[in-house]
Amino acid sequence: MTGGMGERDVSRVAGSGLGVLSDEQGLALFDAALGVVESLVFAARVDVGRLRVRAGSGVLPSVLRGLVRVSSRRVAVSVVESSALRRRLGSVGEGERRRLLVDLVRSHVAAVLGHAGAELVGVDQPFKDIGFDSLTAVELRNRLGAATGERLPATL
Repeated sequence: MTGGMGERDVSRVAGSGLGVLSDEQGLALFDAALGVVESLVFAARVDVGRLRVRAGSGVLPSVLRGLVRVSSRRVAVSVVESSALRRRLGSVGEGERRRLLVDLVRSHVAAVLGHAGAELVGVDQPFKDIGFDSLTAVELRNRLGAATGERLPATL
């Protein structure tokens, strides 16, 4: 699956806390999994430090949350940040609210795609044209959910 990935994609995957496996490693883990009687086996190269950082910022997928502990202080900071965003959005007019939300989305799109800054993300570019796939879409949804304090649907 990762054979056709470029350096940027490999870097993005590594940033998720899950490393890329070579064909040999993947096949060896698959062979080992065939001999396990548990109903669920998850074979991956895991960077616990990165998972902890992602969990602390509220963007760790739920399937990985049991692998790391998150300080309640970081969770509280996320709640405060999303509350501040709500207050700010409520205190400005519609045009400014739209600009703030577009900036928020662009900054998270840039982070998910590994861009240096939000200015590299065009406002009117379709996600599929700038390199999004199903994994990056879920990561973006998780980041926006953490930033807004909202549970966003997968179809968003």
